[in-house]
This record gives sequence, C-alpha cells and structure tokens, in this order.
Amino acid sequence: MVDLSTQEIVNRPMSGDGGAIVFEITKWFVVAACLVTLLVGSVWVRDQGLTLQYQIEELKRSNKKLGEQNDLLRAEYNALVAPAEVELAATGLGLISSNDKRVLILDGDRPVGDRNRIARMEPKSRTMHE
Repeated sequence: MVDLSTQEIVNRPMSGDGGAIVFEITKWFVVAACLVTLLVGSVWVRDQGLTLQYQIEELKRSNKKLGEQNDLLRAEYNALVAPAEVELAATGLGLISSNDKRVLILDGDRPVGDRNRIARMEPKSRTMHE
C-alpha cells in the first residue's frame, strides 16, 4: 500500500506540446461554435419560410374575397348603367327625356325653338309617412 501523505509530487515544467493542446481545444471550440451557429441559422430560415408561407395563404384568401366582391360590384355597375335602368331611375325622380316635345334646348343665352317651353323637373308627390 502507498502512503499518500508522504508521497512527493513533482511539478514538471510544460514542454512545447502545451501550445498544441491549447490550439486543439480552441479548434474544437470553434468547430462547435460553427455547428451551433449553423443550427440556429437553419431554424431561423425555416421559421421565416413558414411565416412567409402563412402570409402568402392569407393574401390568397384576401385576393379571392376581393375578386368575388369585384365581380359583384361589376354586376351591380352593369345593371345600373343599363339604359333601361337609367331611364327607370330618372322617371322615378320625375325627370323627362331630352327628346320630349316639352323640352327646350338652350344654346348659350338664347333658346332654340319656342320660348314658352323650358326644361323643368316634374316631381311626383310621394307620401313620406302613412
């Protein structure tokens, strides 16, 4: 059995290989840091890709809704600018056609045709409340 209380510990100076050990540790530390950086970078890129994919899907849904709304507005516009619809709306407001014999077309300050005829609105009486 060895008595450790009496054993002598010899401190030897480090040989030239001590620098190599430090270099080896530094090299492995740099390699580990690069691997961690690559891992974090790949996770970040994947997260950004998923975020962009979600935004694209939201924009596609929004575009589809806007397209449907645009189609409805075009149909409404086409119905409103149809000559029959315009004439019906004008008649409802009490307006008369410019081709009517009761209409006098003015050219600047002087009337063309009979001075006794002038264009005017003929409002229809409506009951507001019953």
